[in-house]
Amino acid sequence: MMLMMDDAVVAEKAESVEKEYSALAREIEFRLTPYLYQLGIPPHVTGYSYLRSAVVEFLLNPSEMREITKTIYPRIALDHGTTVSAVERAIRHAIATAWNNGGLRGIKGDP
Repeated sequence: MMLMMDDAVVAEKAESVEKEYSALAREIEFRLTPYLYQLGIPPHVTGYSYLRSAVVEFLLNPSEMREITKTIYPRIALDHGTTVSAVERAIRHAIATAWNNGGLRGIKGDP
């Protein structure tokens, strides 16, 4: 026996899932912000928002871990209206900024 669903039911379910996904993404962003600050990544750096989006995408879709540059970066580029290479370059810049500000050195345990 095949179960047929009404289009309205499917649309309502999709909307519900999207709202839940969106709420979870906002919660992750909210909790992630202090960590990025502790790492020494200032919010005015372009890579900050890309990095934050990448972490959220990764946490919501952990199966895509091995394909970050093939799945997550293109999604971020599309969301922000830029190119994949610009996203990668900006994230690298944000990480370099954190390293130069001493934030990443503190994680490793260096003085």
